[in-house]
Amino acid sequence: MQYQFENGSSTGDREYGLQGSVIYDIEQVGVSLGATYGQTKYKAEEDDKVWSLAALYDNNNIYAAAQYGQYENHINFNGAGDAVDKAKGYELIGAYTIQDMYQVYGGYNSVTDDNSDAELSYGLIGAAWVPANIVIALELKLGTKAKATTGDDVGADQYALLARYNF
Repeated sequence: MQYQFENGSSTGDREYGLQGSVIYDIEQVGVSLGATYGQTKYKAEEDDKVWSLAALYDNNNIYAAAQYGQYENHINFNGAGDAVDKAKGYELIGAYTIQDMYQVYGGYNSVTDDNSDAELSYGLIGAAWVPANIVIALELKLGTKAKATTGDDVGADQYALLARYNF
């Protein structure tokens, strides 16, 4: 549970922010279920609301997760300007770890605006080398659909080389 007091923000004066989450773990089988809710109330803007449900399976070398969420005044498809009134999104991912050091994974992400043609969706495949606290990965986003609220296609497939150190 988190509460944010009245404070200035980058786009308007915040009256308050409230976020909370609940997670239930079934450790014997590697399953976790979770839910979250967040709301930020502004003095001169529409309230920002988010809720999400998620499920996770992580047992031995197999990892699988799914998430679904609904968003009000939270997602911005244009990169600038106002957030859309209502959007829905989901994410799926699966991974297999080999010898506790190599990982292959794939997934799908999608978020759509309920009131326009705005959309961001793509498939993802990747491979990672994970020695100790370091992650080196190569990812490919496939079939990218990225449409602004005007319906203009602003997306393209992407390649990424990632490097991360976990403290």
